[in-house]
Amino acid sequence: MYQKMVVFALVATLTTSISAADVDVEKYLCVTDLSTGFFFEKGEWRIADFDVRKTFIISKSDDERYEYGLTDFGSKHQALHCDEGFNKYGWLTCKGWRNFRFNKRSLRFIHTSDYGYVIAGTGIKDERTDEITDEITDTPYMEIGTCSPF
Repeated sequence: MYQKMVVFALVATLTTSISAADVDVEKYLCVTDLSTGFFFEKGEWRIADFDVRKTFIISKSDDERYEYGLTDFGSKHQALHCDEGFNKYGWLTCKGWRNFRFNKRSLRFIHTSDYGYVIAGTGIKDERTDEITDEITDTPYMEIGTCSPF
């Protein structure tokens, strides 16, 4: 009896599990597993370890100029837009103030923000000050994680 139950469970699992790469999934829920970055303190850049569990949703874009968009969980608006859909290798790339790359075959993503670090010291001004400096710039970071289709 036990063997029959194991065989039934195995067959049920194999026949119902379909890879996200094999179907046209419209949405993915993505959760950050690890995050690291840098912060500026006392005149120098230092390594920052974040204990943050960010969540994102990948879905069809709400802007007709783009294929897909990335929404921070809880937000009503897509923060990043993806110019094109998935390529033949399963890659999706979204660019903006941050960058997000996802592969629907591995269900892994990498999310980066480098804007503040790169722009500091260029002479570009913002509403907070005359010039963006290391002291007031955004903290650059990198996150990795996994996504699930839904």
